[in-house]
Amino acid sequence: MKSTFKILITLLSSALLLSQNSQAYFTTSETGSILEREHWSLLLAPQFITQGSNGFNIITGLNAPLADSSNLMLKMGFGEVDFFTEISLKWIPIPDYESQPAIGVKLSFQYAHLGAYNQFSFGAAPIVSKSFSWEYGNLEPYASLPIHLSFFDQKLLDPVLGFQLSLGLITQFESIEDFEFFVEGNFNLDDSTNSVVFGARYNFDTLVGQMRPQS
Repeated sequence: MKSTFKILITLLSSALLLSQNSQAYFTTSETGSILEREHWSLLLAPQFITQGSNGFNIITGLNAPLADSSNLMLKMGFGEVDFFTEISLKWIPIPDYESQPAIGVKLSFQYAHLGAYNQFSFGAAPIVSKSFSWEYGNLEPYASLPIHLSFFDQKLLDPVLGFQLSLGLITQFESIEDFEFFVEGNFNLDDSTNSVVFGARYNFDTLVGQMRPQS
């Protein structure tokens, strides 16, 4: 009887931990801006999880141009989630032009190690953003609706479908135009996690080593 009770407690604890952490590292951290050819960027972003486990992750990333309307992105991180990595493609067929906002989608694949579990996720996130000039530089608010289908190695036939709402703002100052700073709120809609992300992006030219802003 005691052994059965211990097994039930262990299974319940594992399920609770899994539900708290399974989506804990998902962020958008992207707008409708596209890097010009030969221009890359580096990302550093602390993520504060405000639901469930109330943890903390560090996210790093590298963005590279792929075509005139798309970027390729790689992210890695650790913290509340033991380790995670993401590769994604951002495609913006409708650019930010005059009064028209940028509209596109981010497609991604993620892997994460969560305690005793391995997680594999496929994601799609529609993105809308609009850039504005202000006294000290540029502001670019953005919104996204990330959707993730996640599989776990111990229950591959029982995937989790998660929905989030991401709202963010990127600021670029004229005095330090090679850097961008952003804040993003991620809100749990279903089987996901609430979090706040504060980050910085460093833009640079791979040909001549000079720093350049995104277009």
